[in-house]
Amino acid sequence: MRTTIAAFLVLILFASFGFAQTPEYKTEVFGLVGLAGVHDDESYLGKGINFGGGVGFRPSRRFGLNFEGYYVDTSRNFPSGVLFESTATTLAADLHVYFPTGKVEPYLLVGTGLTNFNQTNIFELEKFLSEETGYTLQFGGGTRIFVTPRVSIRPEFKWVVSKFSFFYQFLGTVSIGYHW
Repeated sequence: MRTTIAAFLVLILFASFGFAQTPEYKTEVFGLVGLAGVHDDESYLGKGINFGGGVGFRPSRRFGLNFEGYYVDTSRNFPSGVLFESTATTLAADLHVYFPTGKVEPYLLVGTGLTNFNQTNIFELEKFLSEETGYTLQFGGGTRIFVTPRVSIRPEFKWVVSKFSFFYQFLGTVSIGYHW
């Protein structure tokens, strides 16, 4: 009986703590810009830019859900004369786990989505084009820094793994968000 009462009190304590710490503004819209690197199972295939945006929802102090879309454009000229160019368009959903400390909120993320990947390889005079669409897994983290109660800046790093052809991307972005 004591154990049941103690467990019930602990449950109430944790539940009230979680609801008491709900963020004031639960919805965010954001834009992002950054740098990207593309790799495959053999080598580094190029660097470039990425940009996009999305919307986020924060139902509790510790957890958030982001829906985002972004575009990545990379290229590399190899010393052998081979040119590799690629673009990727991704739509994804990420679960964020926050570790808030006031105006600064570090977080980890894991997510999944769909990526359309286009690549162009030029070997001397031959040009090879390919296009694939498949699922993507994302892992990473960042820090949300509130500049005002409604505006945040968010540096973020992601490792994006795509189902097709063993391609993966490293993304470093900076997002600016508006919260309401």
